[in-house]
Amino acid sequence: MPGATDEYMWGDKSLKFVRCRSCGCITHWEPVTPREDTKMGVNARNFEPEALRSIPIRLLDGASTWKYLDAAP
Repeated sequence: MPGATDEYMWGDKSLKFVRCRSCGCITHWEPVTPREDTKMGVNARNFEPEALRSIPIRLLDGASTWKYLDAAP
């Protein structure tokens, strides 16, 4: 629905965070300047658990090391 989300950036302003205007929940993040190898993040908590049951989950330390905290699948 148009107008249902709001965007913001912080830090080095290389990522754009998108949130619901009604509840404030982050829906996803994406790079401000996409490249061919660009990745984005989607808040999986917005999905029904059944929809995610078959998807492998990796734990990532995105706060400081940017290393995976679990063993590779």
